[in-house]
Amino acid sequence: MLLGVATQEEVRFGYDTSGGYAQRLRTYWLVPGEDAMRQVIEVPQLIVPRESGFWKVGLKRSIYNYVVEDFLWSLPTDEVATVRGIDPVEGEACDELSTIAEVMFVGADHLSVNIYGGGYCEGNAHPSGWNDYYWTWHDSLRSAPDAYEAFWRGPDLETLLGTEAYRTFQEEGRRVWDGLDPRKRMALDSLPRDLHLVRKQGRWTSVGRLHWSAEVVRGVEEYFDSSVEPPRRLVGHDQRAVPWDSVLARVPRANDAFTSPTRDLLVILERGKLHFFSIRDGRIDSAPMTVHGLIGGMKVIMIQWAVGPHVERWTQELQRIQASVHRWRRNQWREE
Repeated sequence: MLLGVATQEEVRFGYDTSGGYAQRLRTYWLVPGEDAMRQVIEVPQLIVPRESGFWKVGLKRSIYNYVVEDFLWSLPTDEVATVRGIDPVEGEACDELSTIAEVMFVGADHLSVNIYGGGYCEGNAHPSGWNDYYWTWHDSLRSAPDAYEAFWRGPDLETLLGTEAYRTFQEEGRRVWDGLDPRKRMALDSLPRDLHLVRKQGRWTSVGRLHWSAEVVRGVEEYFDSSVEPPRRLVGHDQRAVPWDSVLARVPRANDAFTSPTRDLLVILERGKLHFFSIRDGRIDSAPMTVHGLIGGMKVIMIQWAVGPHVERWTQELQRIQASVHRWRRNQWREE
């Protein structure tokens, strides 16, 4: 199982400068054996298996005076990310301006991100603020001169979900809008324009948002749970082999659960731990193998599975990536 996770951690510049809290991305490659784990590999950034090979997704935080901005990138693992920082013109002209990025979901072809923040720049009529959800492709992030260009040119929701599912999503949003207080309805669009995915009871689930309808009511919004299941071509394998109640019966404090495509392995996430159970005849069987020492409070944003001969190939690739990270860190230490 290849697990991509995100945590919130403080960014440090030098020894005494804090860049605030930012999303940090990690990948865990976990291969269970008969009685013990065969492989547990951790690497920074997200390592994404695609048809064209393995890619990596990362975030860079940049600070200039009182301006803070996150930059997202995606490219093959054998390429070097060249991510620009904050434009000096913007850094000199803006005050207390922040543009924060949080990756919400990563698949083999698509990823989604929440961009939020605000502040004031010289020449503006007033301070501004934003909270936007975008979908884009890995290839667009690689080729676009600016990540935000890739976001603006991303796929529309009808393309992502399919026409029938998109209509259902729109109807659900309209029913939510109809049920709101009249004063709030005046401040919101009557149909949703945003959708993002969250993990809930071991599945990817859809969350929609009604957006503010005018500048004077900026910041007003309404979120709702949608019944629309994200398509398999978007999220890959996402079926649960056992009921969520059975998961809780084994691990009462479970945060999430993942079932292998072969439906014979159940992985349950608890704070800082992963429990591996075998499944037989639709039942959770045997005592678990438990992996300790994971980062507490991590949010799962990517799940990929390998079976058969792909397990060894992925293991070799993750070992190569991990070794290259260790070499880079040793060189950084020597330079210091």
